[in-house]
Amino acid sequence: MLRKQLMENRLRYTYFIMCFLNFTMIVFISSIIYITTKRICDMQEARTFLSMIDYLPKDPMHSMILSITAFVALLIVMRLRLKLHFETWQLVLCFLVESGLCLLIMERLYFSSNSILLLMMADLLTYITSNTYRFFFMVVLVTFYLGANYDFLSARVSMTSFYDYINCYNSFVKSLLLSVQNTLASLNIIVFIIYMVFLVQDKINENKRFLALNEELQSLNEQLKEYADIREKWEKQENEIV
Repeated sequence: MLRKQLMENRLRYTYFIMCFLNFTMIVFISSIIYITTKRICDMQEARTFLSMIDYLPKDPMHSMILSITAFVALLIVMRLRLKLHFETWQLVLCFLVESGLCLLIMERLYFSSNSILLLMMADLLTYITSNTYRFFFMVVLVTFYLGANYDFLSARVSMTSFYDYINCYNSFVKSLLLSVQNTLASLNIIVFIIYMVFLVQDKINENKRFLALNEELQSLNEQLKEYADIREKWEKQENEIV
C-alpha cells in the first residue's frame, strides 16, 4: 500500500511539474510578445516592424489573457473528466473541448510551442482505461502534435512568428530568449518522458499486484476445496457409523 502511494505521488508531482512548465511557457512567450510590441510602439518602429511580417499581429495583451484563461479552463475540464466519470459521448465531447482549448493556446502563441499537447497526452493515458479510446485519442493527438508547429503551418498559412518579435533585439538578447524558449521546450519533453516511465512502471506494478492477488485467490480456492473434500469424507464416515 505504501509503495502504491509513492507511485501515485510520483505521477502527481510529475504532472504538476508539467502543468507548471506549460504555464511558464505560455507566460514567457506571451510576455515577450507583449513587451516587444510595447517597445516597438514606444520607439515608433511599428511601420518598420509591420513591413517585415506577412500577417497583422493580434492584440498582445488580449492574447496573453486569452491563452492563460484557456489553460486554466483546460485544467478544469481535465479534472472534471476525472471526477465525474463521463459516458462515451461526454468523453468525446471533453476531448474535443480540450483539443479546442489547446489549439486556441497554440494559435495565440503563433504555434511557437506545442508542448501543451504533451500534457493532454499524459492526462489521457493516465485516466482513460479503455484501450480503444486510448488508441483513437493518441493517434489524433500525435497527428495534431506533428502538424501544430510554425515551421509546418507557415508553409501553408501566412502567420506571424514568435521569431519575428525576438528579431527586434540585439544578438545577445535574441540568443538569450531563444535559449529560454528551447530550454522550456526541452524540459517539457524530458518531464513528459519521465512521466511516461513512471506511468509504465505503475502499470507494471499494478499488473504484478493483480497476478499476485490471482495466485492468492487460487491458493485459497484450493484450500477451500481441500477443506470441502475433508468435510465430505467426515460426513461419509459419520453416516457409516450411524
